[in-house]
Amino acid sequence: MSRADMDLLLAEAIGPERRAFRIAGLLASAATIAAVLLLGLSGWFITGAALAGLGGVLAAQGFNYLVPSAMIRLLAIVRTTARYGERLYGHRAALMALAAVRARLFDRILSVRDVRAVSAGDAVTRLVQDIGALEDNLVRKPALPAAFAGAAIGLALAWLASPWTSLALLALLAGLVLWAHLATPRLLASAATDMAEALARLKASMVDYAAASPEILAYDLAPAIGRSLAVETAELDSARPRFARGEAIIDAGLVLGGGIAMGAMLIFSHASLPVTVLENGGAKLDHGGGGEVLLRAA
Repeated sequence: MSRADMDLLLAEAIGPERRAFRIAGLLASAATIAAVLLLGLSGWFITGAALAGLGGVLAAQGFNYLVPSAMIRLLAIVRTTARYGERLYGHRAALMALAAVRARLFDRILSVRDVRAVSAGDAVTRLVQDIGALEDNLVRKPALPAAFAGAAIGLALAWLASPWTSLALLALLAGLVLWAHLATPRLLASAATDMAEALARLKASMVDYAAASPEILAYDLAPAIGRSLAVETAELDSARPRFARGEAIIDAGLVLGGGIAMGAMLIFSHASLPVTVLENGGAKLDHGGGGEVLLRAA
């Protein structure tokens, strides 16, 4: 099945679930915003309390810890509740859409003019491999608006310290997205294609050999088939490390970007230390959460 056919099939399947996906996206955005604010507020609260303690008894007694503590608890509750709701709505919508996709994909396979052109192994491979790719796409669907929400709140927190810190964070996010666009095809495309093709061949061979198991036992073909399967397994095993290395390199770029962002916050910030820690914590989570999703989506 071509990419255009798969996109059309997916668009038809997710049509009835668009409202659930929108709700999941809003909940994911709320969870991300709460998480960024929670980390930033926690950093501000800890730093402010430490400075108040160093300032003496009078400064410590004058430090208002009740309101920040209540806000931290509230944000933690909002983050947990929104994350649960996002999982509930998003995964339910994905499962319902996948149920429709499976039925329509099976109808497409059965509608082949010559049924013998599609083997049992090929049919199982299409149903498993194509559905697996679509499932990953659908489950990640609410994460994209959450990524933009996390980036927006991170930039807003950075603006509190200095406009230059916000611009530095924006430039770094743009650089990470550009890095993803350039690195993903070079590091993952070839390995992912080889891995998918090797796995498809292996599954198709296993299904076909299982159907012919009486003949295989009768003519003692098990050793030869075992050697053939070992070759196909070796091809899959050689593709998996290349894919893992590519993912590790891309993730290393993300981690490096987070470190550079935190350093830039400290360099360009002209605000007080608690505010600097607040926006630094927001930038850290923005790169570790929303930035990662932006990178994956790219």
